[in-house]
Amino acid sequence: MAAGMRFTVMLQLMQAVYTLALDSNFLPLLQSHSLLVKDTDRCPGCERTQQGEFSNLLETESNIPNKPRLRHVREAEMLFVLELAVSENGNGPFPQRVGLVAQLEPGSTATLVLEGPGMNEDPFSFNSASGEVFVHKRLDREEKDKYRFTMKLLNSSGFTLKEVAVIVNVIDQNDHRPQFLGQPYVARIPEHSEAGTKVLQFSAQDEDDPNTGNGELRYSLLVPSPNDTWPVTFEIDPNTGELNSTTDPARLDRESLPMLEYSVVVKVSDNAGSDAALINTATATIIIEDINDHSPAFLETSVSLAVEEGTYGHILNLTVFDDDAPGSPNWLAVFNITSGDPYSHFNISTDPDTNIGILEVIEALDYETMANYVLIVSVTNEVPLVDRTTVGPNATLTIKLQVKDRNEPPVFSDPVLVMEEPENMPTGTTIIKLNASDPDTHNQGFRYQIGSDPAGWLKVNSNTGEVTTTTKLDRESSYIQGDHNYTATFLAIDNGSPSATSTATLLIYLEDENDNAPMLSPTIGWACHGKINSTVALLTATDIDLPPHAGPFSFSLGPLATSVHSKSGHAFRLNHNKRLQSAWHIAPLNSMTLSLINTVWGTMNISSLLQTLRKVALF
Repeated sequence: MAAGMRFTVMLQLMQAVYTLALDSNFLPLLQSHSLLVKDTDRCPGCERTQQGEFSNLLETESNIPNKPRLRHVREAEMLFVLELAVSENGNGPFPQRVGLVAQLEPGSTATLVLEGPGMNEDPFSFNSASGEVFVHKRLDREEKDKYRFTMKLLNSSGFTLKEVAVIVNVIDQNDHRPQFLGQPYVARIPEHSEAGTKVLQFSAQDEDDPNTGNGELRYSLLVPSPNDTWPVTFEIDPNTGELNSTTDPARLDRESLPMLEYSVVVKVSDNAGSDAALINTATATIIIEDINDHSPAFLETSVSLAVEEGTYGHILNLTVFDDDAPGSPNWLAVFNITSGDPYSHFNISTDPDTNIGILEVIEALDYETMANYVLIVSVTNEVPLVDRTTVGPNATLTIKLQVKDRNEPPVFSDPVLVMEEPENMPTGTTIIKLNASDPDTHNQGFRYQIGSDPAGWLKVNSNTGEVTTTTKLDRESSYIQGDHNYTATFLAIDNGSPSATSTATLLIYLEDENDNAPMLSPTIGWACHGKINSTVALLTATDIDLPPHAGPFSFSLGPLATSVHSKSGHAFRLNHNKRLQSAWHIAPLNSMTLSLINTVWGTMNISSLLQTLRKVALF
């Protein structure tokens, strides 16, 4: 190693580590002699000597990456301390000396400067003459655990001769209690769980240094203690905080335990649980959770009842008992009809509050189809039973149900009948034959009867059901509804006690015939004296029949048309009086309307003329 080359040596003294920056001129001394180090701050008046071979501890600056070689300085025989330590929470008085980081030979013209965040009494200061560092206030390691400064050696011209990093470490004190995380703690453990089953994970943290005993945590149980008489017991891993059950699975039976909730108090200690440790506690609620280890059972295995045919809705309550937790899926019953309901007439639902099964008829029962039922009903839970549970003999119920007969009304084969017939058909025409039957199997008869016949056009044979007309059916009648339908109803009434009745509706669509002449309006018009070639009236033709038995119309003057002179009162036939014939003519405007025009002097009554016109049916 060349003379003047810088190197570093790591020393341990009084449980503190120092890094020394020395000149290579000291190398022979270090390799062949002991190193005498004094620390009057930590141990006033005492000396410690570090013995040993130092050759393997030497590290030349030429081997340090990214670190420039420094010029050899004549005043190089000095000591740099690259790391200092100061305890947090110091009580002063302040400023308080932290330690010596560098020292110049007497008479040296060089200057020491220590720079970086935290200097200028915030919280540190540096005495450049003595090379000492001071702290000016109490420190908190949890706020800042180390301070980094730069030590510069300046010549008399202010030129930097050497520059090294100096670190002041804040030494941790045990000034924070560990804190539990994730509170409140609530856990559930299924009944009959095996011993060793994990119940809960406790977790805590400590703001003190985790690399020292101050942050080393230990967990323990306060309640229950090993001497407690609880039937349910637990243990906690002191290092991980995992809480496990230690209870015999046979004793961990929810239905036999005196209580189902247990409060476990856990203590966490720092400083590895020593007597000087700071502690904290947390309480966890442990709930014993139900499993489906009891099968539901009916209170009885057989029941009988009678129900009248035609009944709908609720007919029977099915009561079961189950020792599992009420309201839970392990307790709620599920009912199934496994046999005896070939036509799916029945359904069973569960009342969630009482766990009672409600048997209902959802399709009306018919005595004539099936008079007796034997229903086999099974009961389970919403969730399956656990493997070790067996189903008891009361898990099925036999229901013997008798259907009671009642008088049912006759049934029309077609309750709504639609037919199409021409109007004006001859009186006494048979238009349809009603067809009904009585579903009752015993000897019982019935008769037909008119329910409603607004126009009185129909009659029905009470035995055969034949429906005939009593008069001609007129499509233009006011009894005909908007779609040209005539509606009548018929009854089928049996002779039971009391009697039962059913109804059929007959809709008759009447086909139109040309049985109504067209009509002209208005029927009176006047041609005043002095108005020649004037329009006496606009005449409009209408016909209550339907096309093609109505418009379009054609118009002409009839042979019997007459006119009456308003002065003489004489009536003249147009075909006998040439003057009157030439006095009128018509001018059609369209297929429905025409103009009647007068071409002579005088006022004429045209009512007779119009009466003749409107009696002509034109096609």
